[in-house]
Amino acid sequence: MPNGVFNVVHGLGGDCGGPLVSHSDVSAVSFTGGTSTGATVAALAAPQFKKLSLELGGKNPCVVFADCDLEATVRGVVRSSFLNSGQICLCGSRIIVEDDGEGFYERFVDALATAAASLRVGNPAHPETNMGPLSSAAHREKIARYVDLAREDGGRIIAGGAPPTVEELRELEVRERESVCV
Repeated sequence: MPNGVFNVVHGLGGDCGGPLVSHSDVSAVSFTGGTSTGATVAALAAPQFKKLSLELGGKNPCVVFADCDLEATVRGVVRSSFLNSGQICLCGSRIIVEDDGEGFYERFVDALATAAASLRVGNPAHPETNMGPLSSAAHREKIARYVDLAREDGGRIIAGGAPPTVEELRELEVRERESVCV
């Protein structure tokens, strides 16, 4: 690749990002992050009418129709929802399922619950692990608040709904040690 086609500049937003977005040699900006920072990025790019792409924590829907291949769709939805522990901006965070009046909605929810409940949480380096840790305790608390809010709003938890217990994590550690020793 020719020099200058792809460049990486490390630094904090105010010290590095602001001057980079404002610079006249930068003709396009793509930003992924929070809405308040996105507003700042947009304000800095606007006076020069730069091409701008902002991904500000949108809620990506998975739309499921009754005429789909149920097994393949459940696999796809599980992958899109839980990849990287659901911590990347393109993960499906809402699932919209057609109710055909013939039981498809219920079949899909049951299959999704079974698939989600079968995911193995643990060390991402372990071959049996499907889902690694969350990025921080603060993020785990944020997710727990969303689960509580869903319950308060009448939502029904179909799989999980709580972080692994200490006992579950210890059992996982034992399984991992045994698989290494075998």
